[in-house]
Parts: sequence; C-alpha cells; structure tokens
Amino acid sequence: KTASPCILFEINKCGAPCIGNQSVSAYSEVTARYRNLLEIDFRELHESSSIKMAELSISEKFEEAIEVRDRYAHLLRAASRIERLNSIAKLPELVVAKRNGEFWEFASIKYGRLAATNVSTATTSVSTALETLTLIAENVSDQGFLQQVNHEEVELILNYLESEGTRIVKVEGEYAFPTYGPSSQAARIGSYDFAIA
Repeated sequence: KTASPCILFEINKCGAPCIGNQSVSAYSEVTARYRNLLEIDFRELHESSSIKMAELSISEKFEEAIEVRDRYAHLLRAASRIERLNSIAKLPELVVAKRNGEFWEFASIKYGRLAATNVSTATTSVSTALETLTLIAENVSDQGFLQQVNHEEVELILNYLESEGTRIVKVEGEYAFPTYGPSSQAARIGSYDFAIA
C-alpha cells in the first residue's frame, strides 16, 4: 500500500489496490482480462471501437469518431508490434536457413538475439554447417522481454525471417500467433496506418 493513489483512481480508471480500495485478487482479474484482450483475443476491442465509432457517426460527432478510430489504430499498432517482437524474444532458440545462390545461410536466434550465423559451402554439408552453428552460437539466457537485446535488432531479425525464401529449421519453444490476436486483427482490417497522419 502507498500513501495515496495515482490520478487513475481519481478519474475512475483504476480500483486503487495500492491503498486497499480494491482487493489484489479483484485487481488481478481485471489485469488478466485486459491481458487476454491485448495478447490473445483482440476482437472485443475491435468490436467495441467499431460500435462506438458508428454511434458517434450516426450522431454526426465525426471528430469524436475520428479520435476513437485513431486511438484504436494506435493501440492496434502497439499491440501488434509487441506481439511480433515477443514472438521470437520468448524463444530459447530459432534456427533458420535461406538459400543464397549455391549455398545456404544459417542463423541461430536466441531470445530475440542473433546468436550465430554460418554458411554451408560447396565443401561443407548442411548438417556440418548446422552442427558448427550450434557450437559457435552465443549462450543467451532468458532475462525477460527484450532485456538483452533492443527492439530494433529484433525487428531487423523479424524482417529477415519474414523475407522470401527463409525457412525454419528448428524451433525451441512455440513460434505462433494467436488466431484473434492483434497481428491477425490488423491483417483482417488491412492497413492500420490510415489513422496516423
């Protein structure tokens, strides 16, 4: 408990568990619900924003509808970015390969960090190149979301992973996106850059 609650309590946006106004278990339920909305199922946020925009438009409150649209677009962009970054930042190891002419380039990514690269040459087999990659890879431990690497590096790695011809060789952990998460929602509605001038 702290001496006084923050401004969010004063504007009715928080139950203030910090001063005992709301139980920790009740607050945990609220945060779990929002975590689910932001990380697993973004549909409710999309639907509520769409309904609010429609209501405001019917009432000819177009400027307010634009504000709702823009807030939703910013939230969707931020949640999609976090989801995308976390997709590899949480993986103990991801090994990928990409053909480069007659050779294969291999990369080992650990917790979002480029741990090693290697190339199979005309005299090196793919299996030998992969074994060498494992041997030379940096030891990277999980220290939390983006604790050992910056988001720019992770985004560069993601762009490489998503480029044409990149193949997954090995995944340690789960490399997947929720069916109704923010990234899939953004793909469903098309470009969400429309609101950012």
